[in-house]
Amino acid sequence: MNWLLIGVVHLAIIAAILVYGATRAKFNRSMLLIALAHVPFIILNLVAPIRGFLDPGYAGYRFGILEIPPGFGVTLVAGTVIWGSVFIAYSALSGKLRQNIWFAIILDFLILGLISIPVLAEGIMNPADFRLELGEYFQVSGWIVLVILSAILMLPLVYTLTQYIRLFREQKVLSS
Repeated sequence: MNWLLIGVVHLAIIAAILVYGATRAKFNRSMLLIALAHVPFIILNLVAPIRGFLDPGYAGYRFGILEIPPGFGVTLVAGTVIWGSVFIAYSALSGKLRQNIWFAIILDFLILGLISIPVLAEGIMNPADFRLELGEYFQVSGWIVLVILSAILMLPLVYTLTQYIRLFREQKVLSS
């Protein structure tokens, strides 16, 4: 199967959902940033749930401390990360984050604790062995990878969690 094509179609469906959500209500900059903070987790896991279901030879899923053997477990875990992230992004863009705030907090803490922090901790322990490969000709290793991964995996979720706290402080969540 052409997994790139499947990934592009999957991403197009997700993008259409998010664009639809963005047209449903006015959103502010912090809601847009909350939505964008979840995009890396959507993209990094894009094909895994489909491939885990359709490809019996798929290697499984290893991301952070999550290590799932091949099969339906990959579909379940990667699908939860993707579609949970889509749901949070859609909620933020469509003005419904207040109703779904607890789901957002729980999923973001789980992603942070099970994926982001363990990936970065592994990189800190072995920076020389930590590398990012984008094709055969572009490879980066060492501390620069940690900076890139922090910017992609850690900082956006730290931002979202601070915004959730802000929402609570403003009583926007509790009063609705």
